[in-house]
Amino acid sequence: LEEIREQGHRIELVTLLIGNNDLLSPKWRKTLNASMRSLLERVPERTVVATQPGFQKAAASFNAVIDEATRRRPLVVADFRVPHMRDWRGRLAQDHFHPNDRGYAGMASLVRETLQNVHSAG
Repeated sequence: LEEIREQGHRIELVTLLIGNNDLLSPKWRKTLNASMRSLLERVPERTVVATQPGFQKAAASFNAVIDEATRRRPLVVADFRVPHMRDWRGRLAQDHFHPNDRGYAGMASLVRETLQNVHSAG
């Protein structure tokens, strides 16, 4: 973000979505929450941040970082913990891990709804 600002750009919208590959990867698992905390301290107010829909320990821990940050700062949560985002039947690609078109459409719909609510609130 600092590099973008240094180039003279004005940041008007930031969305942040961490995928399960990052959340569950041994490569990132140890540092992800600390990195996320640091990032959430620096993003602009009203940044849209997505939670994880999963029930895994890593997802709960990651979501706790987001919940903590939103209590301290005016960030906006695209909450993937809602019931209709927890059921991925028929919304996964053939690898049974990544979303298919229906899965991505559901994710986009939730983020769009969140953005519309932010815009309506002014």
